[in-house]
Amino acid sequence: MKIPASYFYKGIILVSVAVIAWSVHYLYGILGGYEKVTVYEIEGTSRVVIGKSFIGRQTDPTIERYFSECREMISSHSVNGTLSLISYLNDTLDANEVDFFIGIAIEGEMAEVPQGFRVKEMESGKRLAVYLAMHPMVRPSPADVRHKLFEKGRELGLSTSNFIYELHYPDNSMVVEAWIE
Repeated sequence: MKIPASYFYKGIILVSVAVIAWSVHYLYGILGGYEKVTVYEIEGTSRVVIGKSFIGRQTDPTIERYFSECREMISSHSVNGTLSLISYLNDTLDANEVDFFIGIAIEGEMAEVPQGFRVKEMESGKRLAVYLAMHPMVRPSPADVRHKLFEKGRELGLSTSNFIYELHYPDNSMVVEAWIE
């Protein structure tokens, strides 16, 4: 009995789909996509951050220019610190607009502030933090992380501040914090 050609082609398609599905599953796992996102309650801190403010459309190239400028200062060792982003939760902005302070959390002492940069001295009590070590392609969205932080704050009966603080490390890992008021 001869097997119809249509069965043969359906079999090839089925095997191909299975191989592709397994490959995507494997790649997603390798990139850290299955890592659980856990919110931790940690002690307070104080930070000195130098940077630039930006309020406007979230697609504005100025944002990337500010990030690139800060990355360059860190990689050239003209400033010793960690790339930072402070996202203010501003209700007066449109849905596609953001209120950012893009800069560098200073580690140690700094003699002078680069031209065009502002200094923010920040101090917190307790903080809620999420550590994200997975690849940016499979990392949860900022809105999902923010939601987890605020949900944990509500669970613990804590009042969170009106901003989200992010520390971006050279290995593509990051820490996202909600500071407690």
